[in-house]
Amino acid sequence: MDLSLLTDPAILSELVFQGLVRGAMYALMGIGLSLIFGILGVVYLHRRLPETKGRSLEDISASLSGQDGRDGQDGREPARG
Repeated sequence: MDLSLLTDPAILSELVFQGLVRGAMYALMGIGLSLIFGILGVVYLHRRLPETKGRSLEDISASLSGQDGRDGQDGREPARG
């Protein structure tokens, strides 16, 4: 961009206006996302992710070691063998 364009008041005011409009749009999107994920509690990714990862790692390690990996806590009997 040619810096000589910034000396023209009409172009400078247009650039400032476009910057403010874009900043306001980003702010509104941020407020909307914080309402959806924070205050309204629609999605609880932060609560389910560690539980899911832990269960997946437990299943993988149990299958690699040849054990069932279940201890009866999920309503099923533990494997015997």
